[in-house]
Amino acid sequence: LSQHEPPQRIVIGLFGKDAPQAVDMLKALVSPTGLKAPCKPRESRSLQKEQLEANKVYNSCLEGQDKGVNYDYATIWRVVKDERIDVGAVSGKFIAREFPNFEGTNDLKNDVPGVVSVRRGNNSGFGFTIYPGNGDSKYIDANHIV
Repeated sequence: LSQHEPPQRIVIGLFGKDAPQAVDMLKALVSPTGLKAPCKPRESRSLQKEQLEANKVYNSCLEGQDKGVNYDYATIWRVVKDERIDVGAVSGKFIAREFPNFEGTNDLKNDVPGVVSVRRGNNSGFGFTIYPGNGDSKYIDANHIV
């Protein structure tokens, strides 16, 4: 987009009956109240300076724990041509929150353009992947839940 073009809108259709966990979490992440997520445990550091910073991050998280994690100011953080668009990189106080755990399975596949999925487990943070539908989706289907 040039500086004179208005931002474009992305419309996402959700399969709530087929993928209720991922749909509920995505809906919470885009809502004003956000997805409730507790703070990660306070980290122990050997250097005093690092411990002070870890304490600062932890205390900041506790102060804002009543507000859920949402996609305000989130970014599309990676685009892999013909393979995937990774959305939902959160920052600030949210970085100190426990990541949600996406479990379960369903029969949905990344087989058409625009399918939204999330990485299985809890190592994807708060992010989702949009599949553009132009390439091989075997990797995404094996590691993601639609």
